[in-house]
Parts: sequence; C-alpha cells; structure tokens
Amino acid sequence: WWKKFPIEACVDDAGRVLGLHAYTTNDKAKGMMKTYYIVTSEHARGKGIAKLLIKNAIYKHKDNMEYYYVNTDVRSEGVNFFKKWLGNNFTLENNDFGSQDMIFEEPIYNIIDE
Repeated sequence: WWKKFPIEACVDDAGRVLGLHAYTTNDKAKGMMKTYYIVTSEHARGKGIAKLLIKNAIYKHKDNMEYYYVNTDVRSEGVNFFKKWLGNNFTLENNDFGSQDMIFEEPIYNIIDE
C-alpha cells in the first residue's frame, strides 16, 4: 500500500513536521503523478516546502511519467498556491461537495529542470 500511495514528510532540524505530500504514480493514468494531499504547517508556509516535496517526488519518478496532476477545491488555500506556481492553465469541474475543482495537468518538463 505505501509503495502505491507514498506519503513523504519534510522536517526541520528539531524534528518538527513542516509539510506532508501524499501522491500516486501511474494510478490515475499511465505516465502521471497525482498529488492527493499536500499540506504545510502554518509557520512553514511561503517557504517553498510544498514545492520542494512535490518536486522531490517528481524527480524520484521522472523516468516513468510525463505529467503531473492535481485538483484542488476552489474554496481551498491550495488554489492560490497552485495558480501562482503552475499558472492559469487549468480546467474547472463540479465536485461532489457542491463546489468546483481546479484541475491542473502539467508536463513534468515544465516543473523540473534536468
């Protein structure tokens, strides 16, 4: 289970958790990594922790995938983060919670440097 749905953490020198990233590879579609949970602690926000966690996962699996996928509810704090980082290239879909999801599907070469 953990191999299919890994969860990675970023901790500081004191052992405090700064962020968590949970994702899958090739589960949603072949050649795709999907973030299904990303969170940073309040005191670590704005310091690049979420980007670091996502990029590390992409680097780890870059030979087996072409796209990065994430969806975030338009009412969540993640909207601003992903729009700032990945831009305005997203689609909107109604979700099961009476709201909409912003869906980003980005080629990994736009996210990482070789």
